[in-house]
Amino acid sequence: MKSISNAELNKAYFDKKMPASTQLKIKNKKCLELASTLIKENSLKKVLDLGCADCAFLTGLQKSFPNVSLTGADNSSLVEKKCLSLSLEFKQANFEKELPFSNNSFDLISCQQVIEHLQDPEFFVTEISRILKSNSFLLISTPNLLSLPNRLRMLFGKYPFFQAPFAKHPFGFHLRLFSLQKLIQLLERNNFVIQKIDSDFISFDLKHAQPKIKSVFLGSLMPSYGQRLILIAKKRN
Repeated sequence: MKSISNAELNKAYFDKKMPASTQLKIKNKKCLELASTLIKENSLKKVLDLGCADCAFLTGLQKSFPNVSLTGADNSSLVEKKCLSLSLEFKQANFEKELPFSNNSFDLISCQQVIEHLQDPEFFVTEISRILKSNSFLLISTPNLLSLPNRLRMLFGKYPFFQAPFAKHPFGFHLRLFSLQKLIQLLERNNFVIQKIDSDFISFDLKHAQPKIKSVFLGSLMPSYGQRLILIAKKRN
């Protein structure tokens, strides 16, 4: 029987879930706000979105920063068509392998809801460090293993949100979840300095991964309890 890599599984899953005519709202609005602030305050010129999916993040930046070079990378032919239709640069990329970019190429790299899908997230982060310019920025987000609902669910013997015990599961394509502490450790040992720690919101809903009750304010105040971790890290010289 032919073995199928995790990258191939994720590509097949995404191509199935995303018709070319549909724009999915899968990017975090807070990430767009944080990226916009970084671009304004640091006069950034070249931005890469790894795992650009429906291109919503890049098109959001495109409206505000028409003179900034914006590139998307993903492992899907449908994403490629979407990006090119929006006049965005695009590269096909398998995130389990070397990224198809030269050293020191970008001022800002965004990576949202990607590392939880990878077999070797450490190699992926080293690749991000390689293609990012010195003193430039990484904006990364991922589901939080130790969100408030997950802590309470595990306390009462329930499986945590965003983690999967087997492939045929709503979160079956998630291989690794991070706590805030472990995500910081991953970045710091790969030549990054943490600049900002945030989250999208804190959920008070123990039954639904997409919560009905949540607080964006508390998510920023206590990010280690947030639903998704959002970090800004700066590459060292």
